[in-house]
Amino acid sequence: MYGDRGTVVAGEVIDHGHTVLAPRPPRPPRRPRRPRWPWVVSMVWVLALLCGGVPTVWVGVPIVRDTLRAGEGASSPFSALLQWFLTFDNDDSDGERLADRAVVALQRAKVAKARADFLASKRDDLARHPEVTGASITLSGPQPGMPPEAGYADRGTTANVLMYVDVSFYYRDMPPLMGSGSGGLPWRAVAHKQRDGWRLYSIDITPYCGKLGEPMSGYAKC
Repeated sequence: MYGDRGTVVAGEVIDHGHTVLAPRPPRPPRRPRRPRWPWVVSMVWVLALLCGGVPTVWVGVPIVRDTLRAGEGASSPFSALLQWFLTFDNDDSDGERLADRAVVALQRAKVAKARADFLASKRDDLARHPEVTGASITLSGPQPGMPPEAGYADRGTTANVLMYVDVSFYYRDMPPLMGSGSGGLPWRAVAHKQRDGWRLYSIDITPYCGKLGEPMSGYAKC
């Protein structure tokens, strides 16, 4: 065969004992591969929501942070409450700012107080009980006798939202990663649709500290 500078021999070269191979034809250009991360993220989200016991912060927080930092509202009323809920694993000023962005501007102070009260009760309770090494907040299903579904009832630009949240407590005398769960208790909210998406207008969440003799009134006896 012929190359750019003359004949190219394929075979054994005399007196040298080497083999000269004909150059391979150029490969056709590859088609660009489509990114698979949106599909993977969607599947992980579905599994996390179905299992309920997986801390949603592992998957959800990076996505929610990107959404909220873009200054946009949520794509649905339930997503607005979910975004606000995920900030409870970030008990600092950054978490507070992210939570505010999921709420209608005029209602931020009122909704922020409910979040701050819940987290303050959690910190105080853990400080009073050194035998408890941690408390993990996760999505869950309802307990017996409660409304069976989570979601929202859309009324145009306003929606009632319902989700269930469990708190698992971890103790020093228990095996690692094995906690005692409270069971799912309701978190309710009213969401408003604005120009750039859905935001929370008001919330009614189960408090961290419950009442004595009323196990469904809170997550801990405190």
